[in-house]
Amino acid sequence: MGEQTHVLTVTGMMCGGCSGSLETIVKKMPGVISIKAEPQPVNKVTLVGDTSMSLDDVKAAIQKGGWTVEA
Repeated sequence: MGEQTHVLTVTGMMCGGCSGSLETIVKKMPGVISIKAEPQPVNKVTLVGDTSMSLDDVKAAIQKGGWTVEA
């Protein structure tokens, strides 16, 4: 299967603890190969997954965790 890479702007990650929590949640999702979350001031999440990964499901999990995925 091919890999897909997405870079998301995610606000609400105030520190390394927040970004670590976000990474832990998303790493458990189906199809996720790797994730790197960078807290403020960067507010960036780089996500690599295979074709079975649902970007909508990942965004929903991030938002459920209390962070905001920017459009």
